[in-house]
Amino acid sequence: SCILLQLGFKHYIRKIKQPMFAPESFTHVYVIVPVDQNTGSLKQGYYTIDGTLPTTQEPNYIETKDFFMDKLSHIGLNGATQPLNGFSFADVKTAFNSPISCWGGSAFSGSQANAEGEKIGAYFENLLNNINVAVRNQNLQLLQDTFLKYEGILFTSIKAYERKKSEGWNKCTTDSITRMQSILNFYDKVVHKGLTAWLSQYFTMTPVATKSFNNGQGFEDIDPTFKFTYTDPAIVYLANIYDFKLKQGVTAIPEFEFTPYVEDMANNPSAFDPATFLQGLSTVLVSFNNPNNGNTGTVDENGNLVYDTENTPKTTSNAGAGYLLGGLVLIGLASWGFSKMKDTGKKVATKK
Repeated sequence: SCILLQLGFKHYIRKIKQPMFAPESFTHVYVIVPVDQNTGSLKQGYYTIDGTLPTTQEPNYIETKDFFMDKLSHIGLNGATQPLNGFSFADVKTAFNSPISCWGGSAFSGSQANAEGEKIGAYFENLLNNINVAVRNQNLQLLQDTFLKYEGILFTSIKAYERKKSEGWNKCTTDSITRMQSILNFYDKVVHKGLTAWLSQYFTMTPVATKSFNNGQGFEDIDPTFKFTYTDPAIVYLANIYDFKLKQGVTAIPEFEFTPYVEDMANNPSAFDPATFLQGLSTVLVSFNNPNNGNTGTVDENGNLVYDTENTPKTTSNAGAGYLLGGLVLIGLASWGFSKMKDTGKKVATKK
């Protein structure tokens, strides 16, 4: 199972009741791999991996229970708790660290620019983390609110610094403003483009309303402060409010993260390619396979995920009891092979 996880194969751990041995109990466990690797459905058949048998045939059974294996947490042996994100401004900030030399005082000094850059990075990291959390938990209201804030604050501050720079300042202040513009350009031309492509791949995004953002007196009070953005008259940016609905056929969504490609593009934002970025995402954030019968979740007309049964989506954060099965299956991986079986397996009737 661990090998299959590392290789990216969708699979299940199956436990069975056997007709000739303690038929009232589950007494054997092994791995099954669906032929349909796109959806993870078992309807098109599956292969069995059972290293306890001298053949590749699936053993006879009375009853089965299947558990979909997908980036499960470890219980008992685990690393330190980490926030749900794969991005950090620290990974890219060196791209914006050109020296700022100030003599004779400045309205916006180089040291202030360094501090504000860190705060802006942390601010957008928090928003991106909340977007991951919203997608993982299928909290579409949180997704709507957070994406709105990302776009509204980002594009308002970009316009504000453009206006501020045009007012005419000494070289130190101008260089500090330029530093802020470079950071925001990264969150626009690289991160925002990648984020929009990522969301569009798994959700329909329908604009349903707008909200006005401006750099008035309250804008600099945002945590973190967007220093030196206030102008009079204020800059006004009208941001779209999007309605998000999960697309039909989506079975898994990778986590949005700063891949090495994103870090490389910090030095050359204009060369960023969303398709290349999406290909580099591999950490599963949430999957929608039904762990009991292999059916894939579908989306109703309201964008809600539904199944043919009463099962609910399985996410990477709520894997529950039963993980000890993984350890048992590892014993059977010493010798393993593939054997395509019929959709229903070989179900054996018992005598009363």
